[in-house]
Amino acid sequence: MPKRKVPDTFIRETIRGILDERGVAGPMRVTYYGFGKKVWSIAQKHGGQSSINNAITYYQTQYSANPEILKIIAESLLQGTLTFSEGDN
Repeated sequence: MPKRKVPDTFIRETIRGILDERGVAGPMRVTYYGFGKKVWSIAQKHGGQSSINNAITYYQTQYSANPEILKIIAESLLQGTLTFSEGDN
């Protein structure tokens, strides 16, 4: 089965809400958006939790991203992958 491409709007809107709630502004928003696309990509390739954890560690160390926000983004997007997958049936 080919991987399902999610509209960028889903990722952008999900992350926007999370960042707005936490007062994240400026260039860091782009970092979190990039992380969201990475998480979605990992989920589509059936990557495990360790792959997600590696991405969290990478964005935390390389971009000084807040690990709690990264975890919230990952959890929210992973819920979205379930929603989109269920819609395929």
